[in-house]
Amino acid sequence: NILHFFGNQTLAPNDLPVSTRHLDTVFANLTLSDKIFMSMSIGAERVRDTAALTAIARGISLDEMADDPSSITNINI
Repeated sequence: NILHFFGNQTLAPNDLPVSTRHLDTVFANLTLSDKIFMSMSIGAERVRDTAALTAIARGISLDEMADDPSSITNINI
């Protein structure tokens, strides 16, 4: 009853454009690991992008993913 996961962007890839670097790291997470990962919660757009890419990688819809989560994040309010 344990969950193995890893964080995302331990160190931001400063050599990539700020507006799209989250897409590069999500792609790396999806293609180089079989673990769930923390999505970047720096804005709703990045969270939506992560959810969409993860659903595509799993071959399911966003509605299906709501019942079978694939990613986690931390949102401070």
